[in-house]
Amino acid sequence: MKSWMIALSLTLAAGSARADQCEWIDAGAAQKAQAILAKQPMTIAFCEPCGDKAPGMPVQAKSVTIGSPQGEYKEVQINGKAVDLAYTYVKTSATKYQNLAKLAGCSAEGVSPSLTVADETKHGVLITASDAAPPPPPAPVIATVPVVLPVPQPRETQTIYVYSMERMPWLVSVLAGVAGFVIGAGFLLGALALRRRRSMRPRAMDL
Repeated sequence: MKSWMIALSLTLAAGSARADQCEWIDAGAAQKAQAILAKQPMTIAFCEPCGDKAPGMPVQAKSVTIGSPQGEYKEVQINGKAVDLAYTYVKTSATKYQNLAKLAGCSAEGVSPSLTVADETKHGVLITASDAAPPPPPAPVIATVPVVLPVPQPRETQTIYVYSMERMPWLVSVLAGVAGFVIGAGFLLGALALRRRRSMRPRAMDL
């Protein structure tokens, strides 16, 4: 077999495995789905793994039968057509359709648990998938600009010492005593010098 044929076969098999999750089910799940449809016959087909962008039109299940396509596996047929419970939703209230596979006990992946029915408008009734968390909004981008602040330079300080004579009376006394001593010494030295000069004066000058 050529390589492209093998690749095509694998692709088709993968798509089939992805699309058919709860079409062949056990007898218990099939009977439970049949009982649910008997009480809630309004259905909607919505295959998200198949690429459906929106749910289909509501369809009333007028007849619900159980077939045996292979061995012990069963399938649910709505209005004569086999359906996959994973992509079938039943109306459980005025504003909600629930996934039939989850109600019947069949494990289904990649499908919304329920559909929400909005208020009717002039264009019809809006039905959207619910119970799905919306993607988080993108985080805002904040541009930051570095700010360089100047470093303050230390100022040169000049120290001025002020002496208060009022707070130091002992200093005044010392200075006065020193001044008196200097003056007294000066007078004494002058008197001694004058006496010496007189003693050395020739006596003939007195005659």
